[in-house]
Amino acid sequence: RGPTVTVAIYSAIIQLQSSAWWQTAFLRLVMVPFMHEPFDVYADSFNVSITAWGAKLSFRLSNPDSEAPDNAERQTLGTIRMSNELLKVMVFLLKEQIVDRENEYDVQFDVPQWVLEQLGVSDEDWDEFWGYEDED
Repeated sequence: RGPTVTVAIYSAIIQLQSSAWWQTAFLRLVMVPFMHEPFDVYADSFNVSITAWGAKLSFRLSNPDSEAPDNAERQTLGTIRMSNELLKVMVFLLKEQIVDRENEYDVQFDVPQWVLEQLGVSDEDWDEFWGYEDED
């Protein structure tokens, strides 16, 4: 009884997959909840979370009227989830674009020393990552 029912259900699914009704139902029930409108916002901070299964980037905006230390009152604008592989490709392409613009415009987009200190990033690690030569 079990295998016969399974085969009948599988056969019905195969027939439904080729129908326009099935495709429309699939889009409405499965895909639409995951499709979002594009957004265009300004963020002044972000948080990244990486696990073995993927990455999550949350973009936030500080409250300019906040008196809280380190402007702890931040509004989350949106969260993007992606594979670790996509995140790695993004980091590579972002770095490449920034270095290209610095070279093209003959400038360095400097990050204040206090920001590096707050992040726990040494000058040596920062300069090595960006490929800056010793200016001594």
